[in-house]
Amino acid sequence: MLSAICAQAVYYLVQTAPVDRDLGTANRRRFGGRATAEGVAYESRIAASIAVTMLCGSKSTLWNGIGGDEISAVTLQSPEAVDDVVVALRPAEGARAFVSAKYRGNAIPITDASSAFVDTIRSFVTQFQTLPKEARSDSRFVWAIPSSAGAAATRYLPQTLDAHRKEAFDSPLSQFTNSRASNERRVFEKLCEQIKSTWAQHVGSDPTEEQLRALLRLIHVELYDFGAGLRSERIAERELRAHVVADASQAPMAWSTLEKIFERNDRNGLTVTPASLRRELVAAGIALALPSDYADDIERLRGVSKKRHPDGASPCRGSCMQRQWRQFSWSGSLAGRSVGKLARDYGRNSSNRCIGFGPRPSSAA
Repeated sequence: MLSAICAQAVYYLVQTAPVDRDLGTANRRRFGGRATAEGVAYESRIAASIAVTMLCGSKSTLWNGIGGDEISAVTLQSPEAVDDVVVALRPAEGARAFVSAKYRGNAIPITDASSAFVDTIRSFVTQFQTLPKEARSDSRFVWAIPSSAGAAATRYLPQTLDAHRKEAFDSPLSQFTNSRASNERRVFEKLCEQIKSTWAQHVGSDPTEEQLRALLRLIHVELYDFGAGLRSERIAERELRAHVVADASQAPMAWSTLEKIFERNDRNGLTVTPASLRRELVAAGIALALPSDYADDIERLRGVSKKRHPDGASPCRGSCMQRQWRQFSWSGSLAGRSVGKLARDYGRNSSNRCIGFGPRPSSAA
């Protein structure tokens, strides 16, 4: 049926657009150092996990509020103060999520002697000061750590940061701090001290309370645990199974492929997008479901098809579509054309017997 062929054509378009191998090559430089291969693998897996949400589109959310359809690209080893993983966001121009990934097998103390804590907060302050003001409210600073990092980092600090975002808009910061339990108050005060110290080193004075609180509202702590059967990996495979792969049994293979893609990109510092990841997954032999965010456009195509052919059969029985299908590999005639525009073009042209995808290239045999 024509409607089924239309849906397949839309899917084929998403998969076969040319790959820009030079995308993100300006970000090849590596910043900072990671002490172990385990730490490198950890940030690569975090990036892969974020990419799963990006591939799921509006069907999935990240970090309690960012939809997958709001993520436009993921970069590892970006030339930024927070360089581990940088996530480009759509809500505002320049908005990004900066991820500092710190893998530790033992607890991470929230003290001046903890390099994992101090280095992360210093990079957050530096990055915040370089962000355009109009992009700050839509950006985030994410400290990604395993659940083994200890109660101070995995419970007390995130609980206090969440409470500050939700409860402390009208009260002075000192009043909010004094209202917290002793464990939460201790780690929150240490965080504020580290922010103030780094800020003063950069500009010669402490931040105002407004500036301090603006940064505090952007800082999040997220827990990631990878490995067979562990939480983050289970979630990633579940999301792939539900929204990305056509064959549910290929979800583990898809996750493994994403891990390898980001391990390679972590060495090269490249940027990946939903389209580039889909092409790589297809090249690895993984059958993908139609992107969920194309659902409305596909329904529009089906509506046009029903109006043109109420009996459900195309007069050309798909032969024209089959010819155009072959042209996909010859030309980029569909690049940049939305499915909705295809439907409108088809509806305006009464001579069309099936969806028109542009002229056959003169060089084609």
